[in-house]
Amino acid sequence: MSIVNQNGLKSSLKYSLIAFTLILFGCHTTVLQQNENIELDRHSQYQEAYQQSLVSFKNSIVKLQEAAEKGFITTEYDDGLLSFHSIGFLMEYFDNSLYALINGAPVYREDESTPGAQIVSPHGFQVIAEILADEEIDFKSLNDEILLMQHQLDYYNKTINSTQIDEQSVINAAANLIIRLETLTITDFENNGEALSKRVFEVQIKSIHQYLDHIVSDTLLLELPSILANYDDKLSLIHYINQYKLIITPLTSNFLGVSPVNQKAANIYDEHFLEATYFGNSGINKSFQPEKIALGKKLFNDPLLSHNRSFSCASCHQPNLFFTDGLKLSNSNFTNTSLKRNTPTVIHASYQSKYMYDGRSASLEDQMLHVFNNPKEFKSSTTDIVKRIKEDSSYVRMFSILYHDMVSNAINLNSVTDALATYIRSLTAHQSPFDKYMRGEPSNWSLSAQNGFNLFMGKAKCGSCHFAPTFSGLAPPFYKESELENIGVPMMDEKGNWLMDTDYGRYDFYPNKAFMYFFKTPTLRNIAMTAPYMHNGVFNTLEEVMEFYNNGGGVGHNLSYKNQTLPTDSLGLNESEITDIIQFMESLTDATIINY
Repeated sequence: MSIVNQNGLKSSLKYSLIAFTLILFGCHTTVLQQNENIELDRHSQYQEAYQQSLVSFKNSIVKLQEAAEKGFITTEYDDGLLSFHSIGFLMEYFDNSLYALINGAPVYREDESTPGAQIVSPHGFQVIAEILADEEIDFKSLNDEILLMQHQLDYYNKTINSTQIDEQSVINAAANLIIRLETLTITDFENNGEALSKRVFEVQIKSIHQYLDHIVSDTLLLELPSILANYDDKLSLIHYINQYKLIITPLTSNFLGVSPVNQKAANIYDEHFLEATYFGNSGINKSFQPEKIALGKKLFNDPLLSHNRSFSCASCHQPNLFFTDGLKLSNSNFTNTSLKRNTPTVIHASYQSKYMYDGRSASLEDQMLHVFNNPKEFKSSTTDIVKRIKEDSSYVRMFSILYHDMVSNAINLNSVTDALATYIRSLTAHQSPFDKYMRGEPSNWSLSAQNGFNLFMGKAKCGSCHFAPTFSGLAPPFYKESELENIGVPMMDEKGNWLMDTDYGRYDFYPNKAFMYFFKTPTLRNIAMTAPYMHNGVFNTLEEVMEFYNNGGGVGHNLSYKNQTLPTDSLGLNESEITDIIQFMESLTDATIINY
């Protein structure tokens, strides 16, 4: 071949390559444009669907108001609630405060930004449900609630156009809804009875399909009727819900900034589902965690922290007793005297936004200061504690290594409380027979305990205050706030008679009558090993506790507790059902923790 022909071939190949590149690039650009168009089209569909649903919801509220004005309500309440739940998961994601206003719990709550100072009145569907349940309906209060809801929706509709509803937001909102379904909806927490709860469950599942039909299989929707037919079987409901979680979880993002929830966890009973360090306030570097745990454990067991060097954290929180002391009331540092309250376990203490029975401390670190300074407990000044630790060469060596970033002052109040808190936050127990079963691991979880769980989350209504997976007052789906309740816990005289308690709980520190007799809802994990029960140790057995709950708490036993949050009528549990519930609670025991 001549040189000219070779050059011609090279030239031909060159232009062919350029043409091919342009065609390929053009095709790629077309694909990108198509994908962008699909995303834009889907975004507009989300926006339009959400706005249309808001209009439908608003119309249902108008019909509810018209019925209230006529003094005759039939299906209007149910229709409005179901219309709300068709979009509730998106409203909760974009405006949680509005969600709480429309469907918040029917109890007074605190503004979390000003604990004890500002009281937020309950509003919304759950308040309306209580009004409608009265023998004589207060139609003025009913109309006030409905009008407030309308006003808030009018304001919200004016701002909704600025809300960007993209696919990722919908996926993240659906991930929250999946948690809500598994922990709240199936317990009838927000709904008036099982029949309505079942319909809410159906609407919430269908709302996922409405917005994510290109992601979620229609096969799951076909299973829904059979799932609803066995609504009492909460374990089957959870298995069904988790099928959605398996699809949604890989697509979620870290959408709420700093959060205790790890949406990537395969299961809410995964030990990594909640991040214990979220609730800390030290802001100290989290390096050297194992070493800090060891240091914290040493401090936890050291009587050096108490004024007379005879008391340590472990004196009351004994590992062999699952970090309690087995006493009705805690021992004080004075001979033959007791403290005001029972010793709670510190296992799972990390998963809280409030500490002490009355919730007066906002963190573990702050809670320790109450113990240090209490004249009936450690009776120590923080200055003396720091001074004593600095006089111990082993402590000086450990602190200087682990808190070296504090330069010349590695031993101080912040580093001492951080080390203690780091150890306590490591005291989590996720290896109970129940946990293993829920994670699909080999487990000896009994059929009685399984039935007990179904009752716990259903008929017995335990799960509507002791929220899964901590079975405490840490409230889903965001797990940022620990709730307090007034269940009418009595005290007992020498003859065994029940009396009104003289401990006012949160009211003693925040003197508002709305808080009288309110106490933090404790975890039920390892509950079978931590008797006696309640803040004053009034009950010695789980059977006594269940009798108390089954018969309506304090009010159900003819005590005059105002604002009792526990239902005052009987739960109607028979002896066999109570036994099964106790079996479930016993299955929450993780014995590995005492050897930790």
